[in-house]
Amino acid sequence: MAKSVGVIIARVVVVLILLAGIAALIYFLVIRNDSPRGQTYEEMVRVLTSQNQATFEENIGELESGDYYAYANTDASNKNFKNVYLCYYIDSKILDTYEDLLVYVGNADSKVTNSLNELISNYESALSKVVYSQELFNSTHDLLGSSGSNSEAYAEVSRNFSFFLEDFTKLQEIFHSIVSQTFNYVTSNYYQGVNPFISQKYAQSYILNVQSSLINAALNSEAGVGDTLYQESIAMARFYAECQESNFTEQSDSGLAIDDFIYLVSNMSYDFSEFYKAVDKGSYFDNASDSLKAQLRIIAAGIGLSGRL
Repeated sequence: MAKSVGVIIARVVVVLILLAGIAALIYFLVIRNDSPRGQTYEEMVRVLTSQNQATFEENIGELESGDYYAYANTDASNKNFKNVYLCYYIDSKILDTYEDLLVYVGNADSKVTNSLNELISNYESALSKVVYSQELFNSTHDLLGSSGSNSEAYAEVSRNFSFFLEDFTKLQEIFHSIVSQTFNYVTSNYYQGVNPFISQKYAQSYILNVQSSLINAALNSEAGVGDTLYQESIAMARFYAECQESNFTEQSDSGLAIDDFIYLVSNMSYDFSEFYKAVDKGSYFDNASDSLKAQLRIIAAGIGLSGRL
């Protein structure tokens, strides 16, 4: 009797082991590999929540504020910092809006996800260099006060900040590629079969994404980022951040209902792409017809440019 009980128990154990093995096989071969998140999402989250990312963001401060911004304003050779930072700020807002939708889209296109994985890897490497150059600048800048008016000390701090700015600019180039690919990949799959412009979130982020491309292109051009492009971009970025905080459910201090904005941008009878792509939207508005100006005022209110046209 004891022997038969032992046999039964042994058989039960064997069955349980087999079931566990089958379950593990299903998980690794089917569920895990077909995860809607996929490696791209997981890698992006891992890198963007890393200690290096946290250190980097803590050092660079906020939009037009913080020690780096203050220092750059006192050093003529490093004033381009505000332009690089604005590019990063805009792209980070767009990525914040769409990063989680990678969970929904998953592995719809392996070519895109492979490209994103490579970019994320490049970003992680560039991030390590940026954090190192930040440490170098911070260490010399912190000692500046004890060196009095030592010109060599000031020159060293300026050089170190220049090294950081060069690394930051390279990081931003990679980051912009990540954000652009993520935005295009997610929205093209998520909004299949519908007019995405009926969504306030999509309409505003689409136009801001165009603006991001404008300012990133100018950042890497010989002419650089002009004051008009900078001012229009920062106005749009701040307005977008306000709308994002309210989950794109209301418009902030625009003077016009969001419905008017959505009606125009989603109406296929109108094409405002030239306005979106204009480096100087104020000049574009000035040269428009009276009927177009009336429409552009509504568009401007929907993207944070009220009072600038």
